[in-house]
Amino acid sequence: MVAGRDAPCPDDDSHVVSDPASFRDPAGFVYRRDGVLLRQIDRSFGDRWDRVVEGGLLARLEAGGELIPHEVAAVELAAEPARAHAVIRPTEIAFVSYPAEWSFGMLRDAALLTLDVQAEAMAAGFTLRDASAYNVLFDGPRPVLIDHLSFEPATPGTPWPAYRQFCEHFLAPLALMANSIELTRAWVVETLGALADDDEQCARLRETLRVFLSEKGSFKVTAEKLTLHKNTVQYRVRKAEDILGARLDENRLQIELALLACRWLRGAVLRSGPHRACSGTPTPGVPRSPPRRRPIRSRSPGLTPKPYRGRKAASASS
Repeated sequence: MVAGRDAPCPDDDSHVVSDPASFRDPAGFVYRRDGVLLRQIDRSFGDRWDRVVEGGLLARLEAGGELIPHEVAAVELAAEPARAHAVIRPTEIAFVSYPAEWSFGMLRDAALLTLDVQAEAMAAGFTLRDASAYNVLFDGPRPVLIDHLSFEPATPGTPWPAYRQFCEHFLAPLALMANSIELTRAWVVETLGALADDDEQCARLRETLRVFLSEKGSFKVTAEKLTLHKNTVQYRVRKAEDILGARLDENRLQIELALLACRWLRGAVLRSGPHRACSGTPTPGVPRSPPRRRPIRSRSPGLTPKPYRGRKAASASS
């Protein structure tokens, strides 16, 4: 790839679409301008970005096939110019797969890539500030890191800041997949709680939630795939969240993997017994999150409801 590629200045009518999956990183975000995939680096991350680029780490990782290649684009192509420090154009991967869809070997290879990249970064005085499995895609059979903003200068004498995330996204799932079905069942129950109960209502909630997560949280697409009404999907997803006792984005990868384990291993990893959490009856010993309440809408000024006097009183007064 050629750095400093000449890029045309955007027209007033150019079309910018933000990537809905790129919202967590405060250093920048991914978007498309007229169909072209771009990434904006914000000014808040500008100094760290310049140090990583000038240190040659990105170029070495790209040359070794560990990091997806990128080109430098004109800063005028930024989606939000007021906060933009730089813009890059990363190479697109033809087929996108997600960690919950990977085999044991693919998850292992992605984990080893992450460790190799961290080792090279440390040798250059930098570190991976996150170790999400979603930062890796497969270019054919080869895993490749896609997040150029994961690097920052390392602080000597401090532990790896992304170690816990690496354990959650890679080490723990691999250990469970390589071990016994008993450990896998225990992990599924710990992750899903009462949602791992072996009954038809929980099965419906699990399948709806699995499709919802695989479709990037789209109620509309999930409803179409499952031939359900959109309101039914919303109800099931919210009920599943209530049973889990947490928001889906707090533990998304573990939930996706546990749901896939339930789908393929079925009763071998499900919790048997007279549990009725999915039907609305609380399961003894299982904590439940408080029910969601709809906000009370204020009435329009001047509209005071009349007291109800009953049908007979109303007909007598008329």
